[in-house]
Amino acid sequence: MLNVNHLVDPHIHLTVHAPLTFSVKAGEVVYVIGPNGSGKSTLLNLIAGILPLQKGSIEAKSLFYCGHETGLKESLSIGENINFRCDLYGGRSREEQEEVLSLFRLEKMKKRLVGTLSAGQKRQVALISGVLSKRPLWILDEPLSHLDTQAKDIFKVVLSNHLQKGRAAIIAAHDFSKEEKGYYLELHSDTL
Repeated sequence: MLNVNHLVDPHIHLTVHAPLTFSVKAGEVVYVIGPNGSGKSTLLNLIAGILPLQKGSIEAKSLFYCGHETGLKESLSIGENINFRCDLYGGRSREEQEEVLSLFRLEKMKKRLVGTLSAGQKRQVALISGVLSKRPLWILDEPLSHLDTQAKDIFKVVLSNHLQKGRAAIIAAHDFSKEEKGYYLELHSDTL
């Protein structure tokens, strides 16, 4: 699903100064962990094609990207944002949208404008877009930020289901301990 080969970028701080090479196969998750400024977001932006590669190559199958900013239209409702993103990413039916909204406890808020939501609710709407997308590879930057305990638990179940369907994810996070099943890519501060 994802192959990163001989990637070199001055903003990605590896423990060993060598080109970064790794792959993510179907059913796998890679957690990119490290302190602020270690290059986690830069790596995800390179993989998603948002930033240009300086050296190396990246091959990624169809992906869904959710960065720090949710990318939601604040003047649209939750339902309108989800419909737009489903159209953009090749999403699921309206019935499936209702199921996922219900799972995240937002079904009764579907007509509410995104601009009136809390940061955690906005994050949930952005994650719902990924759940509903038909994209097999999720690239998620701090997906648990602003989520309450119940929403974090829901996300972990949704991620597990995604992986069990033979899909994959690469996640940059501060909130995942090494107790979570998956592979870990640990970056360090550039001040070491």
